[in-house]
Amino acid sequence: MADFLEERLSELVRYGATWTEKFSVDTVTVAGGNEYRSLIHPYPKREFDASYMLDREDLWTEVVNVYMRAHGTYAGFRVRCFDEWSTNGPRGVPTHLDQTLIRVGAGIYQLCKRYGLDKAAGTTGYPTRLIKKPVAGTAKIGVDGVLTTSGVTVATTTGLVTIAPDPGAGAVVSGGCEFDFPVRFATELPVGMDYPGWRPVDSLKLIELLNP
Repeated sequence: MADFLEERLSELVRYGATWTEKFSVDTVTVAGGNEYRSLIHPYPKREFDASYMLDREDLWTEVVNVYMRAHGTYAGFRVRCFDEWSTNGPRGVPTHLDQTLIRVGAGIYQLCKRYGLDKAAGTTGYPTRLIKKPVAGTAKIGVDGVLTTSGVTVATTTGLVTIAPDPGAGAVVSGGCEFDFPVRFATELPVGMDYPGWRPVDSLKLIELLNP
């Protein structure tokens, strides 16, 4: 697994950028024309296109520096998506009741965000984003609906929540937080030098890392 830079490229995915959400679907078309589709996993994977004029010198410098430290497409880093950074809707204030966390071990839970909860889930369940890069100091955790602060630690590099003592497999552990997207550069950094102080970028894409 490649390196990950625990720093946020703060304003790259700003208004003017675009993103697409993809799912890993295996599709087989047989001779009769029927399609047989299988969902590989329920995790959405986001791709960002940040191709726009870098008209601010500080932003341009930040992009170049992170690109160099990441060795291009090699290492990952954080970005904040202006459209979505909270477990409470796209941009709501996080609460301890936002999402039911995933129990992964005794007293250990994974922060996550489920989509489509306003309707009944389909046969494959709700799409779930595992939150691996919560923003420090924003997580709120609840046990059986009650806000819990004692004995709770949140790892900002993995999104794992540890609760001591273990509330047990029958407890409903919920939580919310602000989060960054773990991404890497999916393209090289092609930059034009058309005008002093302006740097047009023809194609600058980032891809979400499901397991950073």
